[in-house]
Amino acid sequence: MDYKSTRFEIFTFMNLMKREMDASGEKCGMNMLTMPNAKFIVYLFQNRDKDIYQKDLEEAFMLRASTVSRSLKILEEQGFVIRSPSVYDSRLKKISLTEKSLKISDYYENALNNVFKKFTANIPEEELNSFFSTLGKMKMNLTDSR
Repeated sequence: MDYKSTRFEIFTFMNLMKREMDASGEKCGMNMLTMPNAKFIVYLFQNRDKDIYQKDLEEAFMLRASTVSRSLKILEEQGFVIRSPSVYDSRLKKISLTEKSLKISDYYENALNNVFKKFTANIPEEELNSFFSTLGKMKMNLTDSR
């Protein structure tokens, strides 16, 4: 197997995904959030019936604490989230969406869905299942090596 080609294909795909999301945001004048921050907003929106803490975002996106902390600080400064002490443990800060972010959450969720539909168009479900199975194994390989 040519690992250099595989690496190139993965980087190219990631770049195309980012470009598609950025273009989607620009079309609607919603380019105020970076893609990583937008995915946090969508995650919080999809889980708005639960108490979400920084650790939940770290685990959901397999990110380091420092990365999530920086993003949350930016989102808080921009007025998209608020962090408040947990009722159960004052050391934890519950992350909640603000009215500002609730107004755009639906847009970002739809944009992500549209990009997913676009990049999976004309691919049979069986092939997609194989792809996601392989992707899952790749992720396990990387997380098991820590």
